[in-house]
Amino acid sequence: MTWPTTKANTTHTDQDTDLISLARPDINQNILNVNNIIDHLDIGTPTHGDTMMYNSTTGVWEPSSGSGTSVMSFNTAISPGANATYSGGFTIDGSNRVSVVNTSTFTLPNGKYLIGVVEPFEVGQYGSNTGRQFDLTLKLNDAAGNTLATYTTEFTGFYFKDFDDTNIVTVSGNNNCYWTYTYADVGSNPTTTIIPIRIEKIS
Repeated sequence: MTWPTTKANTTHTDQDTDLISLARPDINQNILNVNNIIDHLDIGTPTHGDTMMYNSTTGVWEPSSGSGTSVMSFNTAISPGANATYSGGFTIDGSNRVSVVNTSTFTLPNGKYLIGVVEPFEVGQYGSNTGRQFDLTLKLNDAAGNTLATYTTEFTGFYFKDFDDTNIVTVSGNNNCYWTYTYADVGSNPTTTIIPIRIEKIS
């Protein structure tokens, strides 16, 4: 299929005295043009913020969630725990690609994402062992329980650890995602707030 390029002539349609019989070829041309446009656009069921993207396999334009960046903030501090599911709620800023389902689950449209912390979180104090006691591992999981990405604290020096990971994540099919965490700190931080996560759709 091709996008219509032949325009109908208005010679027999622009005057009140024009005969409809003479305009039939132009009317037919317009019908053909409209049908070609319909065949070329697979609108489907778009959602707010979608764009149109050309599918070279099917030869049609289709709705696409396109690219966009969201920042996910965790509304509730976490306490020490192992492989616990975060259920304290989220606040989403920026692009509307991320849809919150409930206090523990959110939806990502199919696609490839760059997901990581907004800015590094560093803990520690020079000359103190406190920084070595802080451990946080955060896992992004899909609805089937598959781990899509892992984020964890790492040593940056003898006294310090930081939390500064970014992963390329592909979401396909099991769009309802959730976070699990393992957190331990025997020092001065019995609870901690997970720093905001940047979610950028790249394709």
